[in-house]
Amino acid sequence: MAVEYWLHITPETHVRTTDIEKKAFYVFGPLHRKGSARTLDEEREYQDRITNYEKWFYRFLRLEAYNDYKRRLIDESILKGFWLRDAGMEITYYIPVSPSWRPGKKEAMHLQPHQYKPDLDNLEKALFDTLRPHQDCSIWNTKDRSKLWINDTAGRIHVICHDVPAKEKKDHRQLKLPFRYTRTL
Repeated sequence: MAVEYWLHITPETHVRTTDIEKKAFYVFGPLHRKGSARTLDEEREYQDRITNYEKWFYRFLRLEAYNDYKRRLIDESILKGFWLRDAGMEITYYIPVSPSWRPGKKEAMHLQPHQYKPDLDNLEKALFDTLRPHQDCSIWNTKDRSKLWINDTAGRIHVICHDVPAKEKKDHRQLKLPFRYTRTL
């Protein structure tokens, strides 16, 4: 018996982090609060940090965007009751067409193979590392993986789970994940 899951989230790729990039979170993390007011002195200090560490600031924003994607993916997985199996999954990533394309091209590319970046293995790595950060080495078989264009404003991830072995059990820890670099408020 197969079970289907639709995760309504636009797929993103894995972002590699190193220990040296922790410094970017120490530099920008404490004053980078979304939705909270900063005093003029705090704002000036923050702008000075951006000027002095411009390269790290853009890297910080990319890592924060990836952390946000991981949080949203976990929330969506919990909402749908989805958890990664060790084997027997078909995974399809639906990537939205560019909004700048003309309508005819959008319709022509709908459900066609996506043969551009992001790479399929990076999409899969982001999914596996997010939902099973410590046990993703135990995933030994995915029956089929693909990425397709979709004529929509948002993407999706479609997972079909085939015949889960009886000995495999749901790991309740996999969706309660600590993030490596979550220093922002």
